[in-house]
Amino acid sequence: MGFKEKARQQEKDHERIRMELETDYSRWQQAAFRVIQTIDQYITSDPELRGRLRFEIHDRHITDPFLKSRKQLDKMIIFLKSDPKQSISILPLPLWPRTKGEPGRVELKSSLPRDSEYYLTWDGKGESPNNWRIRSSGGLDKRLNPESLDEVLGEVFALQ
Repeated sequence: MGFKEKARQQEKDHERIRMELETDYSRWQQAAFRVIQTIDQYITSDPELRGRLRFEIHDRHITDPFLKSRKQLDKMIIFLKSDPKQSISILPLPLWPRTKGEPGRVELKSSLPRDSEYYLTWDGKGESPNNWRIRSSGGLDKRLNPESLDEVLGEVFALQ
């Protein structure tokens, strides 16, 4: 394959990726918003969690390298009421470059160092909480639901 053929192939690949991002980005943005909204609902609907935690939702902006425009994503920070210095930031990552080949990933970053890293993965199919899994580098892999979220928050905040 000559230089011109390689250049044409790179242009085709670039265009394919750009089209995928244009198609998938609004779905990803909606799914990321929905998962943060779901976590908000899990905390506010559980009196025990609501008594221990408080949260804030912020906006953040990224520039997508292919779409060349600023996009807005949500970020949630969960604070432990008894020690506001302890927090977890919930950050949707950009769609590109793909993180470990996953269609979408949301990091849970603790303010204190932890043995395991926690994150949410999205299957790319829809915005429902059923399409999200909560995982850790320590081997945790569960469907996102109030119980699995409570378990992870307990581990991260070292709660009983």
